[in-house]
Amino acid sequence: MRKLALLCLTLVCAITMNAQELKIIEFRADLTMTDAAKNPVKDANGVNCGLIKLGLVIPDAEFEGDFLSTEYNNGEWLIYMMNGANWLTVKTKQYLPLRHEFDPIQSNVTYVMVVEIPASDSTDYFLEQARMAVAANDMAKFIQYIEKVPKTDVPSDLLAIYNNTLAAKAENDLYLSLKQKTYNFTAIPNKDAFNQCRTFITKYPKSEHYATVSNLLRTEGKKFLQGQNGNNQNTSSSTKTTSKSSSSSKPVVAPTPRKKAAYGSLLTIGVGADPFLTLPDSSKVDYDTAKFYGGIEANVVLRIGRPHNTVNGLLGVGTSVGSFLKPNLHLAPEIRLNFDESLFVGLGGEISLLTFGKTSADNTTAKAQSTGNSVKIVAGYREERFDLYLTVRILDKTIGGFAGGVGFRWYLF
Repeated sequence: MRKLALLCLTLVCAITMNAQELKIIEFRADLTMTDAAKNPVKDANGVNCGLIKLGLVIPDAEFEGDFLSTEYNNGEWLIYMMNGANWLTVKTKQYLPLRHEFDPIQSNVTYVMVVEIPASDSTDYFLEQARMAVAANDMAKFIQYIEKVPKTDVPSDLLAIYNNTLAAKAENDLYLSLKQKTYNFTAIPNKDAFNQCRTFITKYPKSEHYATVSNLLRTEGKKFLQGQNGNNQNTSSSTKTTSKSSSSSKPVVAPTPRKKAAYGSLLTIGVGADPFLTLPDSSKVDYDTAKFYGGIEANVVLRIGRPHNTVNGLLGVGTSVGSFLKPNLHLAPEIRLNFDESLFVGLGGEISLLTFGKTSADNTTAKAQSTGNSVKIVAGYREERFDLYLTVRILDKTIGGFAGGVGFRWYLF
């Protein structure tokens, strides 16, 4: 019996010796912080509490003491203590309870308390929290946890994620900065914005935002270099002047510019062709006499609006002929919505203006109509001066049915 009691005492001592404790680094009142007064919590008597801002990266900690509410946010606990409270106990699953006594809490005063995790546990804890942050796709927290660990202790997979996350954050921060400085990419207002645009397209050639920034340089950037945008070129803080040179007071002039690309023009003309296959209403056409169920359209359009604008308008004239359509000349208006810098959808129509010729030499397709009227739905891809798109036509009631095809268009200037 005596040996059993001795063994139990030994085990208790061993567990106690191995259990680790949290350590208080700092506890003080910070009169420069007004959180307690700006966001007050009142006790049952209507008296404002004091606020302890506890730095402790353990989100599942529990507390004992005269507090009314607790909240955890990004490594910090907000603990509202009643006026006159003078102690607080911090309990966690990993460590021994920590009880701290202090001078009575005062109403509307904010206190700073920092608790340190034992060094032998902190690295593993932060890495575990970092993996949880990745699983939750909370990359802001992930960066915070990784930066608390020496880089030599970070596993290679987490280090790769960390480096990629920082690179993506740097790219996004620069993009948002450019968006603000250029007033949503409508103009380059100063030399600093122009240089940041050049930095972006040089550093991030594979970015999804590359086309937007590059197009801004091709259009508004040239105006900036030629001093044509009406802004003072010398307002940038990076401009340096010396007593030996007065060149900084003159607009920066670019070399002779190349011909302006159609991609950035407000108005431009395009030419194209749309081969299509028809599926007309069988009650209105003679399928037996038709050699093929198709046709082709050639068109010329005037595009209004730059490609990076959300909406473009197109007004065109085209001619089409097909197995169920007499050759005709028609008007082709269209409204286009642009997405993701290269994708677009459109809704338009084809309104017949003039019909000439017959569908077949022997007039066997007498029911073939002369109108060519249709409603057209378009979806496609654009690259600089070139458009490639799919079309679906809903033919008018004189013919009925549908037509679908693939079209392309080239903008001349």
